[in-house]
Amino acid sequence: MTNEWHTNWIRGCVQKGAQKGLILQTVLDGRNVLDGVIQARNEIAEFKTLITAQGATMDTLTRAVGANPADIAATVQQAVKNKLDQLHITVEEVKP
Repeated sequence: MTNEWHTNWIRGCVQKGAQKGLILQTVLDGRNVLDGVIQARNEIAEFKTLITAQGATMDTLTRAVGANPADIAATVQQAVKNKLDQLHITVEEVKP
């Protein structure tokens, strides 16, 4: 038995264990980790579509009332930045 073979065997065992963990381990909402990641990716895609549509709608509305979309975008960007700078987020591990 060579060192390389042993290392590859251990790597394979760890990989199989990790894959099982993604499928078998459940999170707080009862889904497994892999399903949670898939759901999150779907939700992110939906949010991107929504944000794009909202941006186009706002652009159309601002032009309709004679406003400059770039000025409004800068104002909104600064307001969001100011609010985000005030946030304090703490991430903690939840133990069962």
